[in-house]
Order: sequence, then structure tokens, then C-alpha cells
Amino acid sequence: MKIGKKKNKVLNIIYIFIILMVVVFFAKDVFMYTMTEIEELFLPLQSRVYFLGKKAKESTESVINY
Repeated sequence: MKIGKKKNKVLNIIYIFIILMVVVFFAKDVFMYTMTEIEELFLPLQSRVYFLGKKAKESTESVINY
């Protein structure tokens, strides 16, 4: 490969990295809003799974202790 092609490849990678960083910087609020909405959506499901797991653990422990 010629030196010019290597430089162009490296510069293209750097440009892509800079563009991604700018997009992430400006879209940070959108990402945070989306994550908050996802957390609110899955919180009831997570709490039910935790509750059922806790209940199953307590039941098995009480059977073992009995």
C-alpha cells in the first residue's frame, strides 16, 4: 500500500470517530430520555420477577428448615 492511501485511511477513521463523538455529545439528552422511559417501562416487570424469586427462595428455605 502506498503511504498516501494509508494516510487517507487513517484520516477517514479519525473523521468517522470525530463525527460519532459529536453525534453522541448532542444526542446525549435523547439517549438519557430513552433510557429513562425504558427503565419506567420495565420497572414493574423487574419488581415482579424480584418478588417471585424472593418468595420462591423463602419457600424453599422454609421447606428445608422444616
